Amino acid sequence: MTYQEFLSELSKEVSRRLPGEFRVTLRTVIKNNGVKFTGMSVRKEGETLSKSPVIYPERLYREFNEELTMEEIAEEAARALLTPVPSGISEKSLCDPEYVRTHIVLKLLGKENNEEYLKDAVTEDWLDLALCYGVLLPDNDAPGGMVMLTKGLAEEAGLSGEEIRPLALENTKALFGDTLRSIDQVLFSEYGEDIACPEGESMYVLSNRQNWYGAAAILYTDKVRELAEREGMDLYILPSSIHELILTPKKDKSDDALKEIIREVNDMEKSREEILTDSLYLYSLEKDCVMLCC
Repeated sequence: MTYQEFLSELSKEVSRRLPGEFRVTLRTVIKNNGVKFTGMSVRKEGETLSKSPVIYPERLYREFNEELTMEEIAEEAARALLTPVPSGISEKSLCDPEYVRTHIVLKLLGKENNEEYLKDAVTEDWLDLALCYGVLLPDNDAPGGMVMLTKGLAEEAGLSGEEIRPLALENTKALFGDTLRSIDQVLFSEYGEDIACPEGESMYVLSNRQNWYGAAAILYTDKVRELAEREGMDLYILPSSIHELILTPKKDKSDDALKEIIREVNDMEKSREEILTDSLYLYSLEKDCVMLCC
């Protein structure tokens, strides 16, 4: 069964399991790097806006192909769609200027392939990347609990362009912090065994405590400068994903070789929406700044 056939059949099966006043709605949701998902929700007859959760059938399609029947998937989807959204998430909090001001956080995304995704967002250029902002939702500090700060939302919250970045910097430092771990530590925490880097190589992973949009930590951390001072040299910065960056002392490494590594890793990345960029960056210890390697 193709995905479109699955989507059509799932919509019918979910509809059969809903109370009579509900209807299934489908819409295209655009994510980072222009990745498009189908969002499924339900709404009552006469409502112009859906107040139900949004689920993404792509995951259900994988489960259908692997182990679950259509009936089981439709039951799961109907239960999820009829689960009430916690009150106040969008209707109160995002209309409260003080809440918005204290929950704006930083995000770094690539500009390439994101023209449509970022067209209504508050953004500014940072090197060849787009610095943009999210607003955390109440009791949601896990991935998914954030909405993009659009120009309309900023206007409703009474935020001027000059104050958004300082507020977001302050909030992100307080809520997410920053982390810098050796690649050995990261691999051990993920796989439970020592996997050492090649002899003579030093690599570090920069992120935040949640490892969620952690690439933005480069905008406020002191750990990059401190690492460069310990190593006594400049650092290359490789964009692992929107969630983390890899730092390595410059030594005698080749720009072209590192750029090729970045491209190869991104080409293999299954989650295209998590790719940051193919670019390579350099932290200059002398200038205490990050530069784009052309």
